[in-house]
Amino acid sequence: MAISPRIIGRDCSSVTGRFRHGPRDQAWDRAIRRIGGQLGVVERVPSRLSLFLPSVLKSAPVTLLQSRKTSHFNGGQTPGYKMDANIFISWSGDRAKKIALALHSWLPDIIHHARPWMSEVDIDPGARWAGELAVKLESMKFGIICLTPETSNSPWVLFESGALAKVLKDSIVCPYLFEMPIENLREGPLTQFNAVTADEQGTRRLIRAVNKSLESNFYLSEERLEKAFDKWWPDLKQKMDLIPKGVGLIGGPAVGSERENLGLDFVYKNRGPALEKFSEFLEAEIARAGGGEDDACISFVSTSMRGFLVPAIARYDAEDILKKAVAKKCKLRIMMVHPDCADIRAKSEHRDKGQIQRDIQTSLSTLRTLGVDQASVRYYKMGPTVFGIATSNKMLLNPYPSVGESQRCFSLIVHKTKYETDIYQQYKQSHFDDLWTKDGLSEPIPDTDWSSPKQ
Repeated sequence: MAISPRIIGRDCSSVTGRFRHGPRDQAWDRAIRRIGGQLGVVERVPSRLSLFLPSVLKSAPVTLLQSRKTSHFNGGQTPGYKMDANIFISWSGDRAKKIALALHSWLPDIIHHARPWMSEVDIDPGARWAGELAVKLESMKFGIICLTPETSNSPWVLFESGALAKVLKDSIVCPYLFEMPIENLREGPLTQFNAVTADEQGTRRLIRAVNKSLESNFYLSEERLEKAFDKWWPDLKQKMDLIPKGVGLIGGPAVGSERENLGLDFVYKNRGPALEKFSEFLEAEIARAGGGEDDACISFVSTSMRGFLVPAIARYDAEDILKKAVAKKCKLRIMMVHPDCADIRAKSEHRDKGQIQRDIQTSLSTLRTLGVDQASVRYYKMGPTVFGIATSNKMLLNPYPSVGESQRCFSLIVHKTKYETDIYQQYKQSHFDDLWTKDGLSEPIPDTDWSSPKQ
């Protein structure tokens, strides 16, 4: 049915009569959909549509703008009434962005007065980002923090969630966890918020909380909310199912008894993504040292440190991390294979004789340049078995295969638990502490190697 873009004084009762008993926002929405979303300016509101408008708007000119990008009419707001954004969606990383975009378009289908805002979608080109964010925060009633295992400690997410908690004292902030259990938020500032998982049950809880945060005249009854959720949840689930698994993750983070008893946090296909994730824990340990924690310490067991200092694919700044550790006086224990044993490993990795020795020499030069103390570095007198980095409560482990490079093998990130048999405590004593402290297992770097390592 063709509808003129300009309707003046036309009685639309045949279009709207079937909706006259419904809530005014939903009835208006469906009426607009019925006529194809082509209305332009209405200078006199049709008789039965006026049932759904506030009295102050019944006789006033109304501008109607139908968005073709979503299935809701202007976020469900009453025509002619400008509603500010009221739901802030925070995200960091490609997968979390896909989740945020899905929620951004889906929320108004459930709650028509939900007006979500996220930076990628709603900041006009050329606008100053910080100023736009500050303005948007003023109107927010609810904050959703989209989290994935690889970005759960993202500085950007922590900044936005902190801004929400501080500026919006009356708002509610809810972390929305994709492929990670709520227990993974056991540390850090996000633990102050009540999180939900990105499944049907968790999303239903999220929607209920969003609905309760809205003003009373926009609030949906529980019955209507549940019906709307049951109808629209399959749409969101379909979008979420298309989001790829995390790069380098085997089935996502550890859950259940493995996490509780063994302290297993993450399993990665190779070392690169594991190092990228673990850099967050290194920064946290350095911060502990800066705060005066005497037990703050970072230990390394490696062949040559080249895999940490010059990572193949990971996105982190190893040199910057070590500079910060030196500046904050964080204790360092760096162990590399003795040059006399290096060729044994080189043969296993199909590398030229002397190549690993040269890598060790280059690493010593780099460490000295970064300000690392000579006493913080030692040689151990055996072939490597597991590349590892340990802090006071976290550990990265990357086993060496008999033949081939360790970087191509799976890696684990674990945490210290209350159980003495967990992975962290098994390796912390025998693989890190004993190697550093027991006589005969390691030795200081000779002055000749440290002062002017051969290139």
